[in-house]
Amino acid sequence: MFKNKLAWEMRRCGIDATRAAWADYIREVSGRLSLDEWFAAQGYELSDSVTHAGGISRDGRPVIIDAQGRTWVMSAQEFIRQRDAAIAAAVSARKDKPPKQPAPGESLASVLCPVCFAVMAKSPICPNCSKGRSGYKILCACTECGHEVFL
Repeated sequence: MFKNKLAWEMRRCGIDATRAAWADYIREVSGRLSLDEWFAAQGYELSDSVTHAGGISRDGRPVIIDAQGRTWVMSAQEFIRQRDAAIAAAVSARKDKPPKQPAPGESLASVLCPVCFAVMAKSPICPNCSKGRSGYKILCACTECGHEVFL
């Protein structure tokens, strides 16, 4: 009797619910944009003379190729607006991050050997070793005489 399940479900719901669902469907369909209107709302413009390589125009704007047989390129104003918004977001994200603290042994100041006054090489100590469990964080080894100092 009914050709599909939707028709059967609509019959079961009653006429008022069916009319409301149909009215909602008509409102949704009539509110849809055509492809040209959608691209214009997104900031793209139709272009026939754009030379592009890999989806980007010569001046760096995104290009959509072959959307219903036509080429769309983002307008210059929209491209500048999106680029400036991305730069502002990146700058604010960098400002919010605290500066990175150097790891033990990575400071710029060099430690001099107490025996021969040569520069000592710094390396971190494993926290599970006996010296690490004692509270030492850095091992300084002299590059000349091999003297070791735990800090």
